Amino acid sequence: MEVLSIISPTILIVIELFLIVIEVMSFSFISFWFGFSSILIGIATNFIDFNDGLWQIASICILALVLLFSLRTKLMEKFLKSKDQEINDTFLNEKGEGIIKNRKVEYKSTYWDIDSKDTDFKEGEKVIVLSALKNKAKI
Repeated sequence: MEVLSIISPTILIVIELFLIVIEVMSFSFISFWFGFSSILIGIATNFIDFNDGLWQIASICILALVLLFSLRTKLMEKFLKSKDQEINDTFLNEKGEGIIKNRKVEYKSTYWDIDSKDTDFKEGEKVIVLSALKNKAKI
């Protein structure tokens, strides 16, 4: 008894392209394996006689899960690791001049909460920002 008709290799490859587009947008290394598996099963459909499309979908899912659990962390480490360089971006954490606006400090085109004991600043007053870190500016 045929539950689902056999899926053509062309449709499997179109599904794969759709999953790769999703992967490019999310970069999660999950949909990639389902797309890659659909390519492999699409190619295998030319050589293996599947009884129905349900076996094709089951084969794609099983192969994708095996590849996902065995290779995902290795590839994520390879593609997402920094080149053993620690990036020390202190652009916002430098000393400079800010302006009080709406009970916040405008400093380097960003509004920061005031991290100071003295909060009696006047609107438009120029202040010296000692550091700006974690959404707070020390004045």
